[in-house]
Amino acid sequence: MATAQRRDVLVVGWTRRGDRLVELAEEIGGEARVIFTPRLAARPLIPLRYLACAALMIAHLARERPRIVVVVNPPLWPGVIGWLYARLARARFLLDSHPGGFGAQGHTLEQRFQWLHRFLVERSDGVLVASPPWVDVVESWGGRARVVHEPPRDRAVSESPLPVPTAEGATRPVVLFVCIFAPDEPIADVVEAARARPDCDWWITGDPSRAPAGVLSDAPPNVCLTGYLGPGEFDAALRRADVVLALTTEPTSVMRAAFEAVDARRPLVASDFAAVTDPFPYATPTANDGASIARAVGSVVDDLETARATTELAHRHHVERWDRQLAELCELIDGGDRAR
Repeated sequence: MATAQRRDVLVVGWTRRGDRLVELAEEIGGEARVIFTPRLAARPLIPLRYLACAALMIAHLARERPRIVVVVNPPLWPGVIGWLYARLARARFLLDSHPGGFGAQGHTLEQRFQWLHRFLVERSDGVLVASPPWVDVVESWGGRARVVHEPPRDRAVSESPLPVPTAEGATRPVVLFVCIFAPDEPIADVVEAARARPDCDWWITGDPSRAPAGVLSDAPPNVCLTGYLGPGEFDAALRRADVVLALTTEPTSVMRAAFEAVDARRPLVASDFAAVTDPFPYATPTANDGASIARAVGSVVDDLETARATTELAHRHHVERWDRQLAELCELIDGGDRAR
């Protein structure tokens, strides 16, 4: 009987969008497994979806038998499977715990299961986190943590069509608010900022059916709801944007959208939290209220030439920071260096 191919590192997540998983696996020379069942996506079917995802994950682990497994959290349940596999296969086990995995960003279910999160952290070989406050939490639980963000990517070459109509020759600045209508996104404040800056077109991404009731009902005419954007459409929107908004009300969150803006060499306006201002020193910081967002955007669009001049510096900072984080991640995984 033929022996199944043994993978060195497997990065696993139960998620609809697996960009980070794939990019992280590429950087450390591993494989990514993005596990999701679209037919069971509805909220009432979550228990069935988790059962299906568990079966798929177990099948992947049994077939590929990785020496190291990195599991994205939330949800916590793939972490349980990853830990059990590591125990049986004598493999190394790491968690990639996002703020939601700690019960932040409105993840009330995860709040109730922090005892299980701590159990897994204590038995892991390391934890990847978004910002220093979560390093402190992990270490207070007896674990080892490293801040690991998003690998640099060149997002300036997409040839996909623009996701919304744009008049030929239009010169109005475009403000792109990267949004999924999550609980920690200040959507109503962005709408108010758009009302205060009618000289700009404000594009809001994400499925608007997920928006809180009434938030979008009286949006001004310069607000365009793009709907959900696929990877190519999103890159096209980034390419067209004059300013990108990456906003959160969660002080420990570091938004992927901010890294995407930096990779696309676009001026960035981001929430004024220490976790954000540290990795994005060239961003324009803002408080999460309509007046402050409008002022921050105005300071960029009123002098776009100056703002654009810093985007290459911002990207270089991202690359240098990632190189340091990658070295720390490799040490956390197995104590050795890996080629990029």
